Amino acid sequence: MSDLNFCAIKLINLLFGEVVERVVSCLAKKGGALLRDIVNRSNLSKSEVKDCLCILLQHNLIDYTLNHSNCYLYRLKVDTILLCNRYPRYIYTSKFLFGDIAELIVEEMLLNGQIGKEELLQQIKCRLPDITEKDSNPPDLAEIQQVFDQLANDNFIIKVGVSTISVDGESSFVDHDTSITMENDATKDSSTLKKGNKRPRSEDNSNNPVSKRQHLEENITEMDPINSTDDLQSFWRVNFSRFHVYFRNEMIVEVIGKRYDSVAAAIIRSMLELDAKPKETDTVTRSTRLKEIRANLPKEINITKPILEEYLAILQEDNVFNILYMLSTND
Repeated sequence: MSDLNFCAIKLINLLFGEVVERVVSCLAKKGGALLRDIVNRSNLSKSEVKDCLCILLQHNLIDYTLNHSNCYLYRLKVDTILLCNRYPRYIYTSKFLFGDIAELIVEEMLLNGQIGKEELLQQIKCRLPDITEKDSNPPDLAEIQQVFDQLANDNFIIKVGVSTISVDGESSFVDHDTSITMENDATKDSSTLKKGNKRPRSEDNSNNPVSKRQHLEENITEMDPINSTDDLQSFWRVNFSRFHVYFRNEMIVEVIGKRYDSVAAAIIRSMLELDAKPKETDTVTRSTRLKEIRANLPKEINITKPILEEYLAILQEDNVFNILYMLSTND
């Protein structure tokens, strides 16, 4: 077993407890396994293994494929599990960029993996009095909604879609694009499955019993825009990739600042900020006009167009930074 797999197993123990760890250990040793194989190797009951798989699938910690025998083969996603080490940094960054409310929003999403917007807003509203000064009133739902929309518009949180899979014949609603979830009590008795982060049951007025693996059946809808009427019933998660882009950009700006000065760093930051919808895998930014760069500079960086052109020319000549600078007469 590799060191990364060993670390992933131990992190799963901290996140979900010993029972889920045993399932993950089987997957880490074999690379992939069927449900019946996991039951035999883990010495757990079939019901316990199913619950573990539902938890892991919901939080995107394992992947699955349908083999030639029409059975699901489950595989561990080690890289996703290891991201839990960055949770404090995600939370601090959201507070730095958007304030205390954003910090609570991201923290709740990380604790729950993915969560319905309506439930999230209510939880944030309940937590705000604990961090608000006694002589001031806590923000209302409208203010929380505004911060939520800022995070969504900047792609730090994203809406997720739900699909149906079958775990040995039982219907189970699992998201294909979710994040890891953390338990508030990592020291809970390891003989009991940690189920605190499962999605809440859907509001259903029918008299038919709803299985714990079918609690989203009545609310499966198409993914809608941020301001749609069904927005409150949708589920959201933290977009790790967007945070990684932010971290990468901050490192670039820091390196430029140390190599040159604060003005050069501000110019590079302006170019990075003007890059619409950046991706973690991008190696270049979109083309940016000179006047756009200048207009996006901080007010304290009051430089003329010739000076800006001189900075860009110097950056272009630096072999360490591959900056393509094309002067246009229209600028």
